[in-house]
Amino acid sequence: MSEIKKKVLFSEVDFKRDMTMSALVSYMQDCINNHTEEINKGIDYLKSHNRAWFTVSWNIEIKKLPKLNDEITVRTWAYGFTAVTGQRNVLILDTDGNVCVCADSNWGFLDTEKQCPTKIMPEDFEGYDMGERYPMEKVSRKIKLPEKFDYVEDIRVRKEDMDYNNHMSNGRYIINAYEYVPEGKVKRIRVDYKKQCKYKEELQVYINHTDNEFIIKFTGKDDKEDRAVVLFEIE
Repeated sequence: MSEIKKKVLFSEVDFKRDMTMSALVSYMQDCINNHTEEINKGIDYLKSHNRAWFTVSWNIEIKKLPKLNDEITVRTWAYGFTAVTGQRNVLILDTDGNVCVCADSNWGFLDTEKQCPTKIMPEDFEGYDMGERYPMEKVSRKIKLPEKFDYVEDIRVRKEDMDYNNHMSNGRYIINAYEYVPEGKVKRIRVDYKKQCKYKEELQVYINHTDNEFIIKFTGKDDKEDRAVVLFEIE
């Protein structure tokens, strides 16, 4: 297990003084990366072995958003590995230990030379102090797609969207998709990742929604293959 204690700062909140979606995603990503670095399985280890973790799916429950100047703890741990996937939880807690956000995630392992998924060897997860899965609702990794989507617009992958693997960061799909969700309390975010995006790649944005559920789909403009599907449940 690994954790980071932080104070929610001015640049991390919106006009309601709630933590922004960007800050929420960044906190979770930073805590996960910090965990890998603490056990010497971080970026240097991965690059020396021509490996990288990639996100397969997220299921994020938001009970309440931390506010400006709140002291919070971000905590993460791995709870399972198979030959091809890893599973991890992330929590954001307030000063009383109450859970503000809980998240479940699935990860694949990439051979960066061949650019294809590869087997996870025992040495790749050596050092992880395995925990139990957090008792949050378990949902399917895949998001069931409706028959019809409405086209919204074309967007281009920007420099700030990129991660250290030179692909669009998994968190940026959430942040970009959130732009198409109306005002309201987000209580759950699910993400089903399909294919990596590269810098300056053009994507087409599609949306389908009901009163309390918005599904945003990012599709390659040239090859028409889906890159990711993001689902927001709102109140």
